[in-house]
Amino acid sequence: RLFPVRGEWRAAGGEQREGGSQLQPFSVLELYEVQINKPVDSAAFVYRPSSEGLVDLTETFVKQTHPLRP
Repeated sequence: RLFPVRGEWRAAGGEQREGGSQLQPFSVLELYEVQINKPVDSAAFVYRPSSEGLVDLTETFVKQTHPLRP
């Protein structure tokens, strides 16, 4: 079976670089120890935020934004 273990994202569009050189990737995702058809512990997908140092700045941010239309 074929399974992608590496993904690269490069800049899209724009002008061609001098000499036809390729663009460097701006993001790379590599997967290690991939196991196909193995059981997955559902606890691995539970979000557990830290109870210390959390500050919700949502309302402050919303008040600083302006509507797109008046």
